[in-house]
Amino acid sequence: MPTTPEIREVAALIGQFYLRKHEGDYVAAEKAIVDLRISDLTVEGDKVTIVTARPGMLIGRRGTNIDELTAFLNKKVHIIEDVDPLIEYLIPQPEEPIDEYDYLDWPTPPEDNCTN
Repeated sequence: MPTTPEIREVAALIGQFYLRKHEGDYVAAEKAIVDLRISDLTVEGDKVTIVTARPGMLIGRRGTNIDELTAFLNKKVHIIEDVDPLIEYLIPQPEEPIDEYDYLDWPTPPEDNCTN
């Protein structure tokens, strides 16, 4: 995603929004932002488009979070769901049993035959 001064400014404002929302708790704000899994951000005039794997978290219950963010940014916010984020495949999920991957037929590492 190429960054422009407008994108950096909006990204910084989104960070400030979450920092204020979490009452200055940087760890909680960072976790909330990471959990959104934003993969792209574009700014066109008074419209911000956010591509995220977790649109429900960005919108919030009854739309309160997106309403507050829209007011804070003073821009229209358009949300696009990232329907196939690669991160979903990269990070093992706790509900996946390890045996599920036995079909991959992992090679056995060679024995170390080096003698000292």
